[in-house]
Amino acid sequence: KKAGFDCMKSAAEKVGTRLQEPIAEIKIRSEKETLADCMMSLCNCRGSVSDIGEENGKSVICGVVPFSKLDELTKTLRSHRCTAPDITGTYFQSVPCALSEKMKKN
Repeated sequence: KKAGFDCMKSAAEKVGTRLQEPIAEIKIRSEKETLADCMMSLCNCRGSVSDIGEENGKSVICGVVPFSKLDELTKTLRSHRCTAPDITGTYFQSVPCALSEKMKKN
């Protein structure tokens, strides 16, 4: 098993393969009073805000977050009385270099 992993790692390094992770495009609805808390929660989960608006009297945050952080984000948002994020789209993005290097060491 270890030999197979080492072989794949070596081959990936030789051809310049980059790790990709699935990213979710999301919408979060919140009260105006909790908007800043919701935005901080998104950023703390390696996400980013792309737009802020209003819909039916609620603040709406549009952004992106890695799929691996969606559960953590959902739990945190509930503590701020925000809705669970609605996934509006998906795509793949290269894993950040620092995280990729950390994974290579393991």
